Amino acid sequence: MSNTNQTQQSQQAELQKRLWKIANDLRGNMDANEFRNYILSLIFYRFLSDKIEDYVNNNLLEAESVNFIEAYELEDYREGIKEEALNDLGFFIEPKYLFSTLVKEINQGNFDIEDLQNAVIAVENSTIGQRSEDDFRGLFEDLDLSSSRLGSTPAERSKMIAAVILNLHDLEIKHDEIEIDILGDAYEYLIGQFAANAGKKAGEFYTPQQVSKILAKAVTLGRMNLLMHGVNYTNFNVQQGDTLENDHFGDQKFSAVVANPPYSANWNPDGKLDDERFRAYGKTAPKSKADFAFVEHMLYHLAEDGTMAVVLPHGVLFRGAGEGTIRRYMIENMNFLDAVIGLPANLFYGTSIPTTVLVFKKNRSTKDIFFIDASNDFDKGKNQNTLTDAHVDKIIETYAKRENVDKYAHVATFDEIVENDFNLNIPRYVDTFKEEEPIDLAQVEAELKAVDIEIAKAQAEFDAMVAELVETKND
Repeated sequence: MSNTNQTQQSQQAELQKRLWKIANDLRGNMDANEFRNYILSLIFYRFLSDKIEDYVNNNLLEAESVNFIEAYELEDYREGIKEEALNDLGFFIEPKYLFSTLVKEINQGNFDIEDLQNAVIAVENSTIGQRSEDDFRGLFEDLDLSSSRLGSTPAERSKMIAAVILNLHDLEIKHDEIEIDILGDAYEYLIGQFAANAGKKAGEFYTPQQVSKILAKAVTLGRMNLLMHGVNYTNFNVQQGDTLENDHFGDQKFSAVVANPPYSANWNPDGKLDDERFRAYGKTAPKSKADFAFVEHMLYHLAEDGTMAVVLPHGVLFRGAGEGTIRRYMIENMNFLDAVIGLPANLFYGTSIPTTVLVFKKNRSTKDIFFIDASNDFDKGKNQNTLTDAHVDKIIETYAKRENVDKYAHVATFDEIVENDFNLNIPRYVDTFKEEEPIDLAQVEAELKAVDIEIAKAQAEFDAMVAELVETKND
């Protein structure tokens, strides 16, 4: 095992240990889907706090004799520090609201839950009028610090949140050394451990990390994770809403597009053939199955040299009517579909159906389509099946080589696709059938005769025992 893998496992184990302790403190008061919001929001707040503290101390005050807390008390430093931080990071946290300050207040017995409420409000308010305003708006809207589920009085709620803060404070989160996806691992662990009441509500919208890796690697992922992974607020634009009804991206084109849209969602196709995103296909996706509508939307925003990967239910591969027309147009007229990758069943929380990854490219030089059947490669878990790094690497390496692999992958010519009437059901192209070993009838006959002899022998022994018992009784 590599040092990197050992480090990842060690960090994940420590994270899970802390999350389990916090969850046990909270779950007597609330359901998993509720306390998950508190944990993730506080992890993110700690990240922002550490980020601003490190930035000021190590960038702005590196050559100075004062630290952030001391400098902010001095009028000559205060406005300059705030201005620089807002310009570079897009947000600001005053020293009195730092996570480390809240920990000190807790240890001194002076913490009040209102301090945290004021802190998260101050973070969002600091971005008002800044370019980052939209990116930070509503990030803490799920952190309901007035909820009676935390306690019936402010003192009880303060005690509960203080316990969570102290547990997160003890967790090592040095982001320049961290080898794991803190938010992603926390989210996945909480759903996995408490799937009975969290999975149905939240899990159906969550893409397992290994599936995300397939999407990302095939193409070369919300706002909290982008910020925690060092992506500056000026380099992303995350919008919330119904993207099929209101396209926030206009005529923008992207070199990489990835998505795990809601499966077979309802949508309103009325009038959509007047929309440039859907017009060319001649038919719209069914009202009860918006899968191809999402694909069309994504293709519209894909650059001419771009690559896109999307996770969809298997039905998109073979369903007829409008979907059949759209599928055929994408293959025959556009020639954008590059690969079809079949994934195992029960990978996603909230649904056990098998899924497929469709990879699209524009300006393809060939009309063949590459099929991979990875449906049998997984580790079976208690609640969910999982893909390992080895499984992901196998998929990506096979996709890169684009060669036939017995029982696993096949390069289907355009003629094959036409012969199958543009039905893309994977078993039509990747034969995973395994022939049974030939049966030696002579050996079977010999074994049956041996069994008959054993049965006759046992019967004779039984009859003798019965006769002996009868004789004993008569005596």
